[in-house]
Amino acid sequence: MPYVGRPGLSPALAALIALGRIRKRHRVLDVGCGHGTDALLLARWGFRNVEAIDPDRDAIAVARRKATRWRLGSRVRFQHARAERLTQLFPERSFDVVLHTLVANNLRKDKDRHFREVAAVMDPEGLLLCHERVTRRFENARPDGVRPLPELRRHFDLSPGISTHLAELPSGASGPQYARVVLWLGTPKG
Repeated sequence: MPYVGRPGLSPALAALIALGRIRKRHRVLDVGCGHGTDALLLARWGFRNVEAIDPDRDAIAVARRKATRWRLGSRVRFQHARAERLTQLFPERSFDVVLHTLVANNLRKDKDRHFREVAAVMDPEGLLLCHERVTRRFENARPDGVRPLPELRRHFDLSPGISTHLAELPSGASGPQYARVVLWLGTPKG
């Protein structure tokens, strides 16, 4: 079944907003935004500086149409781009928060450059939320029971990985299904 998106905001992101760790004044980058679920919801909630990128032109087109339909074009901007060239798109230290949801599993090459570029555009005190898909074997792993990619560890100081789930909407499904994921929170290494 083709993937059509997620039905709502990541619970981890929602919790960090509720706790005040992520605020409306923060500059947010959504790497691998897909159809724009998180970026658009943040804009709807009053976040005014949201950038979102994805290498899939069709996904970006869907996200832009949603932003236009919901009149959010002044709060969120979608670009067809790969993370491996973030410093060509944005100045260094541009973002307070970077969302990296289900992207790491799709990286086939340039992993080190990918995470180096993400770290470069983040404020030194910025926060990375990285969700990575895992197999059933790690479904309820203890905290820090799943190791992040070495390239991610090279560029970020990370929290213990927490095994959880994200709702997804496969095309043709009667309701949400769930992806097994591990969440890491990180800050760029100095």
